[in-house]
Amino acid sequence: MKNTILYFVLFILFQSHAQSISLKNLIRIESNEQFERTAIENNYEKFNSDNSEVTSYKFETSNSDKTTNSSVHMSYMIKNNEISIEFNQENVKAYNRLFDEVKKTFSFYSIIEGRSYYRCPENKLKKIGFKRRGRVYNIIISDFNELIFPFSLVKKINSADKFKAFCSTLGLDLSQETDGFISYFLGRDALGYPKIRADYWHEIDEKTIYSELYISFFFSRGTQKETSSLFENLLTEVKSECEYWGYYKSGKLKYDCYTCLDADYDGKIGFLRGPTNDVVRIFKSHAFN
Repeated sequence: MKNTILYFVLFILFQSHAQSISLKNLIRIESNEQFERTAIENNYEKFNSDNSEVTSYKFETSNSDKTTNSSVHMSYMIKNNEISIEFNQENVKAYNRLFDEVKKTFSFYSIIEGRSYYRCPENKLKKIGFKRRGRVYNIIISDFNELIFPFSLVKKINSADKFKAFCSTLGLDLSQETDGFISYFLGRDALGYPKIRADYWHEIDEKTIYSELYISFFFSRGTQKETSSLFENLLTEVKSECEYWGYYKSGKLKYDCYTCLDADYDGKIGFLRGPTNDVVRIFKSHAFN
């Protein structure tokens, strides 16, 4: 309810001078198609860019002498899933109102390259940054992956309580908890699936694929299908500390597995680069007997 009221206020502030695109809709954009649809449905006009990795739209009003009175330019950086919104001097009031409201309701994150960034309450991976450059006022909406999945912490997980403490420390949100299963997530992609998901299975006696699993981490590849840096960093750590065991077939999928002698969990850790997610799984020791 709190977030709904917040975004309604920001919607009114933004539409008063800059055509009616709500900040809530902008924050939820996860693909070039979503960006273009949002711009087109709000009467923004596409203009050419020399960079094929950037899609740009504008909304302008003119004076009687055909000079530009008010303008808002929006660009989407396809590779980085980043939105840039530029206001001219005539729209500075809309920019300032947005900035003031975000400062009141979002939590401060950091100053980076002269830009003040704030955390989005709806999506903790999203950051919104503000910066003035002369007569141009710029807002950036970007994914900042400030998380790390250090193996030094992963290898200490040997109980449900330690798994929940690990997820809470990283800022993941609880999605589901039953007698046999716990799931956390962080962020959503363009289809509404978690950008990061962490699952934990309690002891399961049934002979199913789930009885062999202990912990799973899923890292979304996003619309660009690029491997996750969290996945790669974790794999690099494991390679340096553990011994390669070989591949383990779980269902139709093959995981490259490693034996880590100083890990507190009883099993092996496996890695898989999938088409939509990079997956890290800790398999219980009985799966290898």
